[in-house]
Amino acid sequence: MSLKLNAIRIQQRGTDIYITAMPAREFIDNSDIDIWSPTHREGYQRVVRTGDIRALGDYLFKGGILPTSILVSVRGQITISRPPSSPIAPVEIVIPRNSMYVVDGQRRREGIIEMMPKDSTLANFPLPLCLFQSSETDLSKEMEHFYVVNKRQKSVPTDLAQQLLYEKYSLQGPRAFFDFLNRINARLNERLVGLAVSAVVQLRNHSPWRNLIRPANELRRTGLIPQEPWQTLLVDLY
Repeated sequence: MSLKLNAIRIQQRGTDIYITAMPAREFIDNSDIDIWSPTHREGYQRVVRTGDIRALGDYLFKGGILPTSILVSVRGQITISRPPSSPIAPVEIVIPRNSMYVVDGQRRREGIIEMMPKDSTLANFPLPLCLFQSSETDLSKEMEHFYVVNKRQKSVPTDLAQQLLYEKYSLQGPRAFFDFLNRINARLNERLVGLAVSAVVQLRNHSPWRNLIRPANELRRTGLIPQEPWQTLLVDLY
């Protein structure tokens, strides 16, 4: 048996990538994670931490969405049943059932599994996927993608977005920003940084340090000291 999917095919340096989506239940039933264990020493991934799964499950329970695609290796032939008209084109692809292995997105998959008994609507929750063809006998390409995504990828600084969100929510009331942090199931450190942001804003506007602390969204020539060290100091004091 096979799965038929509508997808967008993208070619990058001779490699075909397919952007598609599947209902969560169907994806989970036809996918796996190659986890190392004493009885499976060829596995290259570790077990996802329970706390991470629970945190994502809580986020979904509060109405969160998962807009970024899960990177998936298809260990088997990807057949195009409708030929593409250009290097970036809609196609219909056919893949073997149970051939999908998660390269990046383990926490999202396991978080949905965790929440399904509590929220039956997640069975039809559409998950964006990015598929590439691998091999059942040679997993080097699959492991290379896993290594690059998890080792080379660096987090993008979010202090500017955090500052702007604080300013936006502050217009709605003093608790609005922290209600937002609660809604996205922010970790303790994020909540502490949120408190630090609110404290630094007060210092910046109503203290002897007025006009001397540079907000995240200001040019270097504005203010004497950047906001981030102040936030770090206050988090440490908390």
